[in-house]
Amino acid sequence: MSSSPDEQPWYQDIGTFIDKVNCGLAARDRDMKIVYINDRLLRWLGYERNEILGQESGVLFPAKIRDLLLLEKEEIEGGDLRARLTVCRRKDGTGFPVLILPQPFRDDAGEVIGGAVVIVDLTAIQTAKQAGYAAEGTVRSLLERIALEIQSIGLVADHPAATRAPLEHPELQGLSPREMEILTQLLSAHRVPQIAEALHISPHTVRNHLKSIFEKVGVSSQAALIRKVRSLSEGE
Repeated sequence: MSSSPDEQPWYQDIGTFIDKVNCGLAARDRDMKIVYINDRLLRWLGYERNEILGQESGVLFPAKIRDLLLLEKEEIEGGDLRARLTVCRRKDGTGFPVLILPQPFRDDAGEVIGGAVVIVDLTAIQTAKQAGYAAEGTVRSLLERIALEIQSIGLVADHPAATRAPLEHPELQGLSPREMEILTQLLSAHRVPQIAEALHISPHTVRNHLKSIFEKVGVSSQAALIRKVRSLSEGE
């Protein structure tokens, strides 16, 4: 059905669309202060707009995650725009699982002057897992693959598609399901303690699995493993 001449086309009110879109959107300035947040994310978090604008962007996440996010900030500003699985913190202190897609903003000189993040609520998937509809490892593997798929298509405008990690490559088919989970976590920029916590195993067990992966892939370090796996998608 076409709109009447007097009606304003929906795309001329893009600000309202952004506020109502079915994902969270937030932006920060160079000092890590929140300068924009859409209605959807406000509702998820339980804040009023005036309560959160001007706050440190770390308020969106549990305290134990904030230090890790500061480390990843450097990686993001260096060009690592892969989607990440993490947890958002509501005003009441409770948390919920999310997939975040970061995007730094730069001035004409290339200096980072702020950043934005798209936040996808994964609560429904978590609920399905808790209800026993899927094994934990299966769900986590699925979420990691979703993250890699989003990475591969370059979801954010003006962001070139990243290289897709070739998890189905013949050289990786000798990995066990657990080793594939750990490799996927590693490719999502997670460190050994994070991987251990996510998979509910000890850091020692993670390192043993990594040693096995190194032997199967023919490398001797995590950095070499990441380079090798990424090179497989380029046909090197």
